[in-house]
Amino acid sequence: MQKSRSVLVLLVIVALALAGGFFVGRNATPNGSAEAPKPGAHAEATPTAPQQAAAAPRVAPKIVVKRVTKSGGTGNGSAPLPPAGAPLAQIYNELEKRAAAGDGDAASRLYQDVRRCAARRNYQNSLTMLLPSLHAKGMNANQLKNQEHLAQDLQRKLDFVKETQSECEGVSNDQLDSVVPTALQAAQLGDQQALTCYLDSSYVAMPDLISHPDWLGDFKQNALQLADAAIQQGNWKAVEVLQRAYLGIFATPLSQTTGADPVTRYRYLLLERLGAHGDFASRLTRNIDDAAADLTPSQLSDADAWAHDTFAQYFQDSGPSNIASVGANICPAVAE
Repeated sequence: MQKSRSVLVLLVIVALALAGGFFVGRNATPNGSAEAPKPGAHAEATPTAPQQAAAAPRVAPKIVVKRVTKSGGTGNGSAPLPPAGAPLAQIYNELEKRAAAGDGDAASRLYQDVRRCAARRNYQNSLTMLLPSLHAKGMNANQLKNQEHLAQDLQRKLDFVKETQSECEGVSNDQLDSVVPTALQAAQLGDQQALTCYLDSSYVAMPDLISHPDWLGDFKQNALQLADAAIQQGNWKAVEVLQRAYLGIFATPLSQTTGADPVTRYRYLLLERLGAHGDFASRLTRNIDDAAADLTPSQLSDADAWAHDTFAQYFQDSGPSNIASVGANICPAVAE
């Protein structure tokens, strides 16, 4: 009973915070948004590409191949960045200008700050929409006990909104919507976290997409080039995202870019299993057995050779592929 009462109190606090006007100023005034750069179109031509025989020539992507630092940046020795927590509205233009000039650290910082403030806007909106449903449900103590995880999630999001108020205050909606092109730019300049999140994008995660159809063109033009760069960096999360995309059953930008390709998916499954252990390895083995059923002996042999060569060249020092296992966050939420 005491635990249920605590959950009830927590939900009441959230409701009072929302009802009391805590989210004043959440609708910012529009301003100009960043535009994504557009390198040349993709065709498989690198040693990591799984369909070299059918490849057409391509323009080399503007990608700086570097390992991401712990902070998410590229560690390229650029000029000092603004202090952590500086108001994004005040530093956005400076970071945007530096990123456009090829400063990888500035591009990473701009993406991370925009992503945090865009998440804050989403949390504000979802919490505000939740207020009437809390009253309508009229949960009793037993029901609240079963909803403890919801209460914890609400508290985490509420804390995040409070913590980022000064950082995100005054940022325009156009600047918040630029999370898509800023992710692309940071990815092209070597930020592996931005790259993985960009490849794993959903249509829902592309705010105001209807006003920016060019973002889909940019994605189609750049995604597979970025995937090549991710493989060269030993990025297990990118391998997981790619094998899912080539399955062809998910309505994501990447899946619609790759299309269904059983041979290529089989190659990525083999590669992922080479780095896996435990239950995740067993699951991959079952998937591999299913995927192999419709392939020819030649396709199976070529895929096995490709997977071992790619693992030896790029993934020896990448740790276990379980980082991308079921339940793992390919692109973790900012308030986790």
